[in-house]
Amino acid sequence: MRRVEQPRQGIEDPASGSTKGSGAVVVLITALVSVGPLTTDLYLPSLPNMARAFATDAAKVQLTLSLYLFAFGAAQLVHGPLSDRFGRRPVLLSGLTLYVGAGLACAFATSIEALIAWRVVQAFGACSATVVGRAIVRDLFEGPRAVRVMAWVGAAMALGPVLGPLAGGYLEEAFGWRSGFFLLAGLGAVLVLAVAFRLGETNRYRGPQAGGVWGLARGYVILFRNRTYVGFITGVACAFVGLFLFISESSFVMIDHLGLSPSAYGIGFGIVACGYMAGNMLSARLSRHFAPILMVRTGAGVCAVSGLVALALGWFGYDTAFAIVAPMVCYMIGFGLIMPNGIAGAIAPFPERAGAASAMLGFAQMTFSALCAWALSLFPHVGPMPMLLGIAVAGAASFMAFLLLANGVGSAAPRSRPI
Repeated sequence: MRRVEQPRQGIEDPASGSTKGSGAVVVLITALVSVGPLTTDLYLPSLPNMARAFATDAAKVQLTLSLYLFAFGAAQLVHGPLSDRFGRRPVLLSGLTLYVGAGLACAFATSIEALIAWRVVQAFGACSATVVGRAIVRDLFEGPRAVRVMAWVGAAMALGPVLGPLAGGYLEEAFGWRSGFFLLAGLGAVLVLAVAFRLGETNRYRGPQAGGVWGLARGYVILFRNRTYVGFITGVACAFVGLFLFISESSFVMIDHLGLSPSAYGIGFGIVACGYMAGNMLSARLSRHFAPILMVRTGAGVCAVSGLVALALGWFGYDTAFAIVAPMVCYMIGFGLIMPNGIAGAIAPFPERAGAASAMLGFAQMTFSALCAWALSLFPHVGPMPMLLGIAVAGAASFMAFLLLANGVGSAAPRSRPI
């Protein structure tokens, strides 16, 4: 028989609709979900100099990013179900502790091979924060309210991609690439303390249904039998590919090819990330009136058009930072419409498997993106066209996935309820 836990501090009781300490919990969720993007974005301005410091090529340095994503995605398949079985707090505390240790090891790495290996370990720790943070949203909020909370969390966490490359650029110029990993380890230590002393257990469906290999496999089979779930995670994953191709390639294009300084690149990346913040804020407002499937289709359409515009500008010789940054701002506005609605739409049907549903969504977007980034890294880094082509294809594929695989889902606008 399934055991139902009583609500604790900061936990919403669905029966009463009240939330104690929910504002502080949402802030903590935002910080947790931001760990993944910040760990990816903070050291981007350092990639070209890391290649020089380790006397290696760009493709090998990019393995610190692509293999990080592989590990991040794979580890979610474990962390999500474990949090369903044993609770959110123990998984978060163990994962964040591992994250702190791996961050320090990255800072002291003496070879590119050691750095790659420790980045993989760092990913295992970081993914616990992201996948469990999303599951906590499902624990506390439902329906349109969950979309709005996820949208506001997304808007706030967009500060990570805004501030991360900017801070990383200045850290690189002032102290070198190792300083970024010291900063990440310190932030991880702060989150360990916050979870230990400020977060109550939110999982009220803890039970043996997620335990064991067969329990994990059965849970994922149930998810993939749901056509709505498959449609949402496919569309989200394709849209994320476009973002990740920009993340992995843009520093080489804009620093090595276009001649920007690391700090100038960080400013450009931050401007792009502002588009994501704007898209999430727009999503929070529109979620009262439009169903998730309409929102993700609109967002994917914006991504597709923006990617094609960027590709056309590159094809006709507009080889400038503005010709890359401006379309990517629009792409990120569309992506900001996709993410909160896509995540909420995918996870909502599975309250008892919120961790597993969040984990598979994260695994799909991270693994697929890492594969595409690895494939793109095989092309010579001589200009922006390979990156722009990949972004355009990713946006178009996301639009087609939402149009075809999730057809007919959520056609009616949700009822409005105050957050």
